[in-house]
Amino acid sequence: REHRGRDECTVLMAVVLAYLLLICTDTVISATTTYFVSPIGSNDNDGSAKYPWATISRAMQGIKQLKQSHGGKLPGPVDIMLQPGTYYGDSNMELQFGPDISGAAETPITFQSVDRNKKATIAGGESVGGWEETSEGVWTVDLPSASGQKPFYQLWMNGSRRELAHTPVMTYQRIGDKELGPRDYNSYYTKLKPDVPNEEGYIVFQPGQVMSDYHDLQAVQAVVYHSWTASIHQVKAVYSANNTMYFQNPTTSRFSGEASGNRFYLQNVFEMLKPGTFYLDRKTWKLSYHALPGEDPRNVLTVMPTTMQILVAMGNASNGSYVDYINWKDVNFAYSTMETESCFAGTCDGQSADFLRTAAINLLGARCSQSYSQSNSRVQSF
Repeated sequence: REHRGRDECTVLMAVVLAYLLLICTDTVISATTTYFVSPIGSNDNDGSAKYPWATISRAMQGIKQLKQSHGGKLPGPVDIMLQPGTYYGDSNMELQFGPDISGAAETPITFQSVDRNKKATIAGGESVGGWEETSEGVWTVDLPSASGQKPFYQLWMNGSRRELAHTPVMTYQRIGDKELGPRDYNSYYTKLKPDVPNEEGYIVFQPGQVMSDYHDLQAVQAVVYHSWTASIHQVKAVYSANNTMYFQNPTTSRFSGEASGNRFYLQNVFEMLKPGTFYLDRKTWKLSYHALPGEDPRNVLTVMPTTMQILVAMGNASNGSYVDYINWKDVNFAYSTMETESCFAGTCDGQSADFLRTAAINLLGARCSQSYSQSNSRVQSF
């Protein structure tokens, strides 16, 4: 009887403690909610393992609806299980997380691959098909010239990066600008203020290095190494008579005046197509690729980058509206592009590429030290 009394007392205390816990907390944490996504799913499905959604955007919508149905708070942790494959071509491939799609310490949101040995890849690009061989080893395809489409600087074949067709690395004789003309190093910095770009930059190259009749010359770009940084310039004109190549966009004081012997190369040069490189005709949007020996682009997954930002967290730290507790496990982010067209109106030679305002993953107002984690994940964009 004494033993039974102790048991009854223990049960009573447990009930009281449970009641106190219930009334002293704002939220009762429920079991984990699990959604499934598959590249061969459908957004008309219910997100279950048997009937998965097709896009990550649809899963994000499901999280938002779940919070709304529970007074703006998640009832428990949420797991988004990603089936193996590549997720690209989404109608809104830029995945934007705000406070309305955000977790908490007790209710984190976790995106993870179902099979860590076959990681899901979130792609900021679109697949390319319809290749035709136009000459030995050179394949072409006409891309859709969508309004606002930006040129891209890398191509991916079965996950391997391909470069723009480019010249070998060369050395120039000197760098200057049309307005100032020849000058010594000291007068260059005296006359040119660091925050005022030259009206027109140029390179004096070694005889025979640069041709004036490249296909679509003004789509050719010069990548120049100088001082402590490097810059990209759209070519405007090439004059073989005086070995001078003029740029469409200006240069800044980071160019080292009369210094000679620095390196440069030209990219997006059709005449320089060689195995493993591609060329993009910006007037016709025809893509040309010189295949590697034994490679057939028709049998290869080709992805062209179209999205500058794959994952975006947009919170507001000033009012405490953070994006919190979003976890990514065993997931790859790949195939994003970069935006350089706007900087060509000014200069593209900022140290550490400070002219770029986008990246594959952008976090603003996200408490990253606690809430964002990438466990065994990889960002594959250059």
